Amino acid sequence: MMRRHHLIRLLAGKEPPTTAGQRLLLLLLRPLGALYGAIMVLRRIAYRHGIVTVHRPEHDAAPSSTSPSSPAIISIGNLTTGGTGKTPMVLFLARHLVESGEKPVIVSRGYGQTSTQPVTVISDGAGRMLQPPEAADEAVLLARNLPTVPILTAPNRILGAETAIKQFSATVIILDDAFQHRRIHRDLEIVLLDARQPLANGRVVPAGLLREPPSALIDADLLILTRADDTTLPTTLEQLPAIRNIPTLHAEHQPDVWVAVTGEREHAPAGAPPFRTPFLFSGLADPDVFPETVRRLGIEPCGHHTFPDHHNYSDDDLNALVRQARRCGADALICTEKDGVKLPATPLPLPLFQLTMEIEFLADNRRTLTDILARKLGIGGA
Repeated sequence: MMRRHHLIRLLAGKEPPTTAGQRLLLLLLRPLGALYGAIMVLRRIAYRHGIVTVHRPEHDAAPSSTSPSSPAIISIGNLTTGGTGKTPMVLFLARHLVESGEKPVIVSRGYGQTSTQPVTVISDGAGRMLQPPEAADEAVLLARNLPTVPILTAPNRILGAETAIKQFSATVIILDDAFQHRRIHRDLEIVLLDARQPLANGRVVPAGLLREPPSALIDADLLILTRADDTTLPTTLEQLPAIRNIPTLHAEHQPDVWVAVTGEREHAPAGAPPFRTPFLFSGLADPDVFPETVRRLGIEPCGHHTFPDHHNYSDDDLNALVRQARRCGADALICTEKDGVKLPATPLPLPLFQLTMEIEFLADNRRTLTDILARKLGIGGA
């Protein structure tokens, strides 16, 4: 049976099919992808032309609120099923809003959590915080990094936004991963694309990794190419569909610090890791991202074990990882920050670290983003 990692690489267009079975599989998936893509196109048309109602949460849903106007709503999403850096972007934006004197509240889907509440308050911004598996891993990651910002999860984003207004008097609502959730109004639509392969193999799921056809980008107000550098940008720009003149910014994922997961939460600069030969493990939508990031720091891991996205780790998982790490001579275990929030507090014979990531805009793109927020939403100074 084809391994999940290999299948994702095929659907992402990172490697060609090498067997008759792989070629047949991709061929059989194409009509399904075309059908799903057509449905998504019709769905967008229905919302765009008012056939389906778009709802805007208002402060009048919260009689006790002292804010006289509706909050600004910012959507951060992507076109593909793989990770494009939404969480670092949400972190950056929320911190900027707090510094600008706003009261942001983050609302996300809550994928993978065990809570079945219509709206789950992951963090109230005042010290109360839920933990996995009751809470979604990415929401917990946001809550740990944004202790004063309320974090909510809600399958119904409208209900989540109304709770953000009524319970937390939000002046800005950040919708995490909401590009395909058209029922709720947004004042600024930010779409992230991986600069290395912005359109993956160009096909819609299940024939590829696109959630909908590239024509959906016509609804974006701003594109951000993540994992961008001087070598990837020319190729990336050639791949982007010429839909209209959408402002486009460029950003990198910048490793920040190595943080101990167990024991004392010590920090060490990413450029001076407290180990020599690590063994990596991760549960990400794109399994290649983490080892590529580590190697970019000049560190060569002796192995990498991949788990499904949003994997819930057990003691048995950690013990098996230790055995794998020892077999290849590793002196530490390394995971992503997203994985780190879901690890059991089990003492291990090897040091266990997580690598934190920040988004860093190239050239003067950060100033451009803050100018757009000021011009379109009246947030911060231009």
